[in-house]
Amino acid sequence: MHIVQISYDDSVFAERAPSDTRARQTGYGDYLVRRRPGSRLTFLALTGRADARAFSAGPVRFQPVAGRGPLRWLRLFLTLLGLERPDVIAAQTIFFDAWVALAAGGLRRVPVVGQIHFDLYAPEAQAENLGPGWAGRWRLAAGLRLMRRLRAVRVVGRRLKDRLLAEGRHSRIAVIPVPVTFVPAAPAPAEARVLFVGRLAAQKNLAGWLAVAERVAAQVPAARFEWAGAGPLQDELWDLARQHGLQDRLTLLGAVPYADLPAVYGRAAVLLLTSHYEGFGRVLVEAGLAGVPAVAPRLTGVEDIIVDGETGYLHAPGDLAGLAGSVVELLGDPGRRAAMGAAAARRVRAVFDPQALGQAWIDQLIAAAEAQP
Repeated sequence: MHIVQISYDDSVFAERAPSDTRARQTGYGDYLVRRRPGSRLTFLALTGRADARAFSAGPVRFQPVAGRGPLRWLRLFLTLLGLERPDVIAAQTIFFDAWVALAAGGLRRVPVVGQIHFDLYAPEAQAENLGPGWAGRWRLAAGLRLMRRLRAVRVVGRRLKDRLLAEGRHSRIAVIPVPVTFVPAAPAPAEARVLFVGRLAAQKNLAGWLAVAERVAAQVPAARFEWAGAGPLQDELWDLARQHGLQDRLTLLGAVPYADLPAVYGRAAVLLLTSHYEGFGRVLVEAGLAGVPAVAPRLTGVEDIIVDGETGYLHAPGDLAGLAGSVVELLGDPGRRAAMGAAAARRVRAVFDPQALGQAWIDQLIAAAEAQP
């Protein structure tokens, strides 16, 4: 069996990558071979990197598809036509890459599976991922309409699946979170450190994060704050941090290689999210594995990970005072913090076991390849 996956994550071509995508894909390939001996997986990464070069790792072939704009989609189409015939193609979204896959798959009689990694129904998610105004609305409408042509759909949150089913968008929808191949380091929080991990982008509502941090700092003089990530808003956010009086208490680590993240979580007391939307919220799983309780908005995906009052705290989106209050409570109660962190670790190991999730994804692709149209 030959499975082709399309991805926007070109970090697989970096030696010290900020994600575990390469390890995750090789894990998929190993399981595929156990399920269907002699099989292989081709990972097509859409990229603008000039240094991206194809390479293989076991049964997985990592292949760049270079270009931007319309040229990118033409090259993806031609690449899909030029590969040894796949048994199934997995697009990363239900939008442009899926549409190209449907076109190429239609010519070669290959089924396509789509994925939805963000909350389609959150206005901020629509604007950021699909574009504002009529163009974004058109892309959303087209994606939902063409979704019926996909053999199956993977989503990462139960609430999203329930809504898509209720609207009759598709009948084969599975909730399969992205596996987290995270090995925690020994915890060593030296101080009341509040952590953020992720891109410094509009989605994460880091202006709200700083507003929460200012409230926390006023009540917990020992509190310190740390961001692990980079992004287009870094300079703007640093200026805002100074306005909140946090310039001496906030440390910006920049993009941290994935192999170094365990140590970052290991010295944290609390993980704080203030996002407008999330897809799955994998940083919450990473924090849980590290025994770090999280405070976050009640969002699609997030609510599947955090059990409010048991493994962390959930608040209504925009409730900055509530978020700050929960962070202050955890910083001031080491016993409560440790109990919640231990409960978070138990939960994510049981519910989000990476081997089980990886197997579920490959099993879905095998089923799509072998199902009758």
